Amino acid sequence: MGDAIDAIKERLLSARELSDVADCFLAWFESGAEAQGAGDRFDPPDVVRRVVAAVVCGALGRRVELERDVWIRLAPQRFVHCGFQVGPCWGNVFYFEDLGMGLVTVADLNAGQTHHARFALAPNPPADPSLN
Repeated sequence: MGDAIDAIKERLLSARELSDVADCFLAWFESGAEAQGAGDRFDPPDVVRRVVAAVVCGALGRRVELERDVWIRLAPQRFVHCGFQVGPCWGNVFYFEDLGMGLVTVADLNAGQTHHARFALAPNPPADPSLN
């Protein structure tokens, strides 16, 4: 399982097409009971929920609240994933705690569109101080 998670991480860091990253995650998740049963339920920090909601809001163009979100954490890989619903839209998110980076995918069934967004949880580095 570690090799598959490593492949997802590598794609997240390097892929230009975010759908490739989402496909890699879904291939792992759909690979069978081992992937689907792996990990433990997890209550992510509020900042994670807010970032994901903001990304989904930007994709859908309206304020959203995640519904039916089930968060799972694979502690050895520091990998967290979640499936969720927003009205008629379904989505998933995953992120790597060690990178502070992840991917949100949301399928807008009414519009027939799928949106992908890579996100970072790490704060921006401080700017160089002004030399006034």
